[in-house]
Amino acid sequence: MTSILIADDHPMIRWAISRLAGRNAFHTIAQAANAQEALSAIADHDPDIVILDLAMPSGSGMEVLRETRPK
Repeated sequence: MTSILIADDHPMIRWAISRLAGRNAFHTIAQAANAQEALSAIADHDPDIVILDLAMPSGSGMEVLRETRPK
């Protein structure tokens, strides 16, 4: 099963994506409400897929992507 991390500042959005993903052979291993939580969760859980909100508190999804992308 493919593991996913969902990062969005709206709890209802995280819940909905997790429910939809669970119906399609994806397993939500972590959720994050802001960019800092997303970076920590990525480091802790090493998900296969990360779904990022572009506008989150403490940084955007693009900033998270830049931080985690191999250099």
